[in-house]
Amino acid sequence: MPRRFSPILKKNRVFRPINLFLIGILLFVVLFTSAYFELRGTKDEIFHIMKEEASTLIASLEAGGANSLLAYSEIELLEQENLRLIADQIREEILGGRFSARKLRELSRRANLSQILLLDAGGTVKYSTGRPDSLFLPGGAGAQILKPVLLGQREVLVLGFEKVVPGRDDFFAVARHLRGGGAVVVVLDPAHLLEVRKRLGIGKLLEDLSQTQGIRYLVLQDTLGILAASQNVREMSSIESDHFLFRALEHNDYDTRVTTFGGENIYEVVRPFVVEGQTLGLFRIGLKMNHILAANRRLKRRFFILSLAMLLIGIILINFLMINQN
Repeated sequence: MPRRFSPILKKNRVFRPINLFLIGILLFVVLFTSAYFELRGTKDEIFHIMKEEASTLIASLEAGGANSLLAYSEIELLEQENLRLIADQIREEILGGRFSARKLRELSRRANLSQILLLDAGGTVKYSTGRPDSLFLPGGAGAQILKPVLLGQREVLVLGFEKVVPGRDDFFAVARHLRGGGAVVVVLDPAHLLEVRKRLGIGKLLEDLSQTQGIRYLVLQDTLGILAASQNVREMSSIESDHFLFRALEHNDYDTRVTTFGGENIYEVVRPFVVEGQTLGLFRIGLKMNHILAANRRLKRRFFILSLAMLLIGIILINFLMINQN
């Protein structure tokens, strides 16, 4: 009688290594995808935090910058009024016959003046405590600009503060009409205002904040160039040549991008600088990407360890199957 095998004793199925390989690949893809989305989520979160930090910093810059501009404007008004008073004093001394070159030189020194000039009705310099500015040299534009004061059509004319002198942003003066024709011109030393601007201006604020850890650079620029920047900034892309900056200036809102500065990747946050409805420039803050780079390094280490572990597990399983099947 033929021998029958029990149905429980089935033929052993051979588990092929290719199936194990495919399962390993599938597992690797799943783990890789999970790690990728984890990294992406981490990056997005870090970028969000960096943008929030930069936004807070820009808000501080906007408030500080607006206050600096206001304070500087007030100082300009005070200096302007001071020049008016000095011009009136000199006019009274001349009318009273108390004119003294020594007094004018001493007054010029004490009031941080660049020079004091006395001009006749034709605009010719009759006296100056120093070398006359190029505006008042023969052929200069001084006589034409001061013509209303020289002829008595205006009692006082402010130069520099009201940007009356074209192409000159370093000339601050007040001209006072003299009886009989001519004028006394009191010129403020531009170095004095420049020093005040350095102490109170937004450039000082940018330089102080640039020392904060994680900040690569701070810049305020307009369409003409850099207005103020941290000390490590020598050159930046212009607004007109950079579509991203040009668009951000028009949109009047925060914008971000990853760019390069000094050969390293930088996360840049920009926002227009608006004071009383007038756009004065564009703030640019460059933040270091240390946290992003650290996250990338962690991911690379994870992939390396994961790949090595899967390789070892695969070798062990294949050997185990081969031994078991043999």
